[in-house]
Amino acid sequence: GGRWHRYDLTYLNTIRQEVNRIDTRFSIEMPLFNYEAFEIWKGQQTGRVKYAERFVNVTLAENFGYCDGDRDLSSPEGATVEVADLFKDETIYIVKIGEPQKLNYAIDQAMASLSVLERSSFIAQVNGTDFYVKQVCLWLFIERQTDIERLSDLNSLIFLTKLANWRKFTLLRGRIPIVNISYRRTPQQNTAARR
Repeated sequence: GGRWHRYDLTYLNTIRQEVNRIDTRFSIEMPLFNYEAFEIWKGQQTGRVKYAERFVNVTLAENFGYCDGDRDLSSPEGATVEVADLFKDETIYIVKIGEPQKLNYAIDQAMASLSVLERSSFIAQVNGTDFYVKQVCLWLFIERQTDIERLSDLNSLIFLTKLANWRKFTLLRGRIPIVNISYRRTPQQNTAARR
């Protein structure tokens, strides 16, 4: 009957409310992934490190004063972990591009990073300098054709549940959870979205 349906809606509404409590910002520095700039950048690179997230990290570091921590792996207790892609203003940034199913990885990385940082009193080494971590930001380049008004507009129960759990996990460690939203659309989708 209707009981399970009502229960599911109540659960989903509760998860959406939790997600909506996360400080969510829509990026003004890089609101859209720039395919043309990415192709030019790839052509200028030597070696194999030419992926989209690397391009985003390098671009933000060069143009907006972030410290690039991408590919800088720590080895606590014999296991490697990338604490953050970017560092700035007592905030670590975990950058991920994709649909919600792929963005789940950013949440896992943020939780692993917090666990590592907790052991060092939330101090990371960045270019040989102590960097105190007060905030943890997931910078999500969401692959979708239309903008969202709230993070909870995304219709992936697993993603929303993980976000709600990440929020609690972060707050319990005395850190502030933040989500930056940008978009990645194909060049054709960018043109259509502007109309």
